[in-house]
Amino acid sequence: MNSLQTRGDALCDDLETNYRHSLTDTDHQTLHKLDAAAIDGTLTNASFERTQSNLMANRRRSYTADHRSAKIDPAFQTHRNKRKGKLFGDYELIIDTCLDGAPVVKNAVLKADIDGRRGLASLKYHLRKAKAFIPQDMATILRICEGDQEYHEDPVRQAEAATPDMKNIEARGGCYRVSVMVNGKRHRETFEKLHDARQYRDRQVSVKVPA
Repeated sequence: MNSLQTRGDALCDDLETNYRHSLTDTDHQTLHKLDAAAIDGTLTNASFERTQSNLMANRRRSYTADHRSAKIDPAFQTHRNKRKGKLFGDYELIIDTCLDGAPVVKNAVLKADIDGRRGLASLKYHLRKAKAFIPQDMATILRICEGDQEYHEDPVRQAEAATPDMKNIEARGGCYRVSVMVNGKRHRETFEKLHDARQYRDRQVSVKVPA
């Protein structure tokens, strides 16, 4: 794998991990073309930089909400800070907005989240305890967090994640990313369900090499 392929994979990982719901069909087509050009050796550094700049334009990694409409930026909805020992950005923003950024609460939520993903329960406890006012945009974010928690606690999803058939599939950000090479071309897709990811992978690898 050459350096441009490595950089292309890193760019794809960044976009699918942090901005998956904001990616358009055109974005996916651009990534496929970028990958194909890297593989066949026609991709130049200048072309890569230009494509990367266009793909990342106007995508915000920071947590941003429109306080007038309560609509959350797509990057905000999907990005989660998963570095070890770091409070989830969702929780931190809610604490900063509704609880004046109380360090004691942040520490308590972080500890609870490390200890069995109980951070959301801890956060809601402190909000109730302080009788905190929760603006509409923060309430929307809180519902997103609750949906994430329900997803991770789903026994069917947990059973699927424990199965060994993960060839060419990577669990990433609560979804499943397929990356498989067929006839010299790399195919990538991301699915919310492992079953769908496996079906896509199996369809791709069943494609016969032309004579």
